[in-house]
Amino acid sequence: MKTNAASAFRLACVYTGAVLGAGFASGQEIWRFFGRFGWWGFWGMCLTILFFAFVGCGMFLKIYRLALSSYTDFCKELFGKKSGKFFSIFGNCYMGATFCIMLSGSGALFQQELHLPYLAGIISMAAVCSVVFLFGIRGTVVANTILTPIMVLGMVALGAYKLLFGDQSTMNALHELICINDNWLLSALVYISYNLISIPAVVCGMKKYMPNAATAIWGGLLGSIFIGVCGLSIYYVSLYPDFYLTQMPALTYAAFMGKHFKLFYGLTIYIAMLTTAISCGQGVLSLAPENKRLPYTFLLCGGGGLLALLGFSTLVGYLYSFFGYVGLFITAIVCKECLKELKIQRIL
Repeated sequence: MKTNAASAFRLACVYTGAVLGAGFASGQEIWRFFGRFGWWGFWGMCLTILFFAFVGCGMFLKIYRLALSSYTDFCKELFGKKSGKFFSIFGNCYMGATFCIMLSGSGALFQQELHLPYLAGIISMAAVCSVVFLFGIRGTVVANTILTPIMVLGMVALGAYKLLFGDQSTMNALHELICINDNWLLSALVYISYNLISIPAVVCGMKKYMPNAATAIWGGLLGSIFIGVCGLSIYYVSLYPDFYLTQMPALTYAAFMGKHFKLFYGLTIYIAMLTTAISCGQGVLSLAPENKRLPYTFLLCGGGGLLALLGFSTLVGYLYSFFGYVGLFITAIVCKECLKELKIQRIL
């Protein structure tokens, strides 16, 4: 069965864009869930990469085989008709919360680096998203296909600089912290679980980009490679002493590479926010009737902007952890279904 390389690349870009948001690119997420555990965080990151490969392949195959076109259909297939409706609502609440976090991240970026009002960053992100939302799933795919490679390049460049020119002894400084916070495995599982809530909603509309099972598999694998390379790069940078003291710690570290790279990495973070905001916003708006998409778009962007005023690091710390712990049950069910799907395709 021949793989459609262009479609696989589009699938991978959308998959990557759904995971790599503001919290990821800025370093906040990676520090909270991996970096603060030192070497144990490295193993947590490796486990996460393998999981994304497993789930990416299994989930895309399920969508391809059953021709699932909406998040509601996906949830009903996994949890049954009644429970599926509840989990669909839960997932959409998470995507709405993530959309707010991306808007707040834009505000923090404008405030920290451009010295512009926090509100200006929120409004700019909401405006760009509004335009993309009007084009539906096609707008989401085009935006992710163009922006994701730039985002991956920026994160890999930052990690490469730390590897080649950074202080290689920073890992030792975390020994005392590891002894206090040794729950690295649970932290990795929480990170996996809250990401898994939104991914199906984003990729369910991608059925037409899956001409065959091989393309679906390669889309999941390539997406997990992108996520893994970026995750390991930011993880390594997060070992820098006092990394977590600012709202955008990775951007602070990027300044060591010069003002031009700092500007480029600022663009990388903005792109990461934008791709995730677009992906999650598209997931929420998929519930809206087509003839009412415009007012729902303005309602989402306006309401999200108001909640984003709570602050970036506050939202990352509390909302992601909350949805992560609640989402552990969803993770177990999705893993079971992905394993079943891979067996059906005789991959396992």
